[in-house]
Amino acid sequence: MKRQIILLITLFIFSAGKSIAQSRDTTAGRLLYIVDSLYTAQNKPFMDAMEGKMKPDSAQQLTLAIYASNCARLKQFVDRFGYPGYKKLGENYSANFNEMIFNCNNDIGLQEKVFTLFKNESSLDTSLRSDKKYLRSLGFFSDKLQIAKGKKQIYGTQLQVNEKTGLFEAQPIEDPAGLNARRAAMKLEPMEEYLKNSNAALMKMRNNK
Repeated sequence: MKRQIILLITLFIFSAGKSIAQSRDTTAGRLLYIVDSLYTAQNKPFMDAMEGKMKPDSAQQLTLAIYASNCARLKQFVDRFGYPGYKKLGENYSANFNEMIFNCNNDIGLQEKVFTLFKNESSLDTSLRSDKKYLRSLGFFSDKLQIAKGKKQIYGTQLQVNEKTGLFEAQPIEDPAGLNARRAAMKLEPMEEYLKNSNAALMKMRNNK
C-alpha cells in the first residue's frame, strides 16, 4: 500500500499541468505545483470509484492512506512557510489546500493553526469578506474543527451516513432553525439542496460498485 501511494503521488507530480510546471522557478509557481500534485493524487481513488474503475471500499482505503501521507507533507510545509496566502494561491488552489488540511483528522493542532491563519486572511484583505469561495471554505473549515472537538457544527457542512436509510444526513447542528440563514451568509446552498446533491453522488458511486 505504501509503495502504491508513493507511485501515485510521483505520477501526478510529473503529470501536473504544463503551465504549473513551467512556473516552478518562482515561489508562487512552486506553491501551486506542490498543492496541485498532492491534491490530484488525493482525489484519484475517488474519481476512479465514481467511474467504476475501482471498488468504493478499495478507493476509501487508498484515499485514507494518501490523506496520512499528504498531511505529513503539509505539516512540514506550514511549519516552514505558514499559510501560503489566499491571493497568492488563487481561489481554486487555496480551496484545494484547505480541503487537504480538512482531511488531517489526526492532527487537530495543524487544523487549528491553518484555520486561524486562513481566517486572518480577511483581516489583511477585506474584499475576502464577500468572496464566495473564501466564505464557503471558511464555513467548511469551521465545522470540521467543531466536530473534531466534539462540538456541534455551525453550518451543516459535515455529513454522516444514516444507518437506517443508508443516506447522508447532517452531523449535530447548533441552532438548526437558523441553519439556512447562516449558510446563506457563508454563500452555501440551502441544506436541503446540499443533502440532495450529496446523496445523488453517493448513489452514483454505489451503482458503480
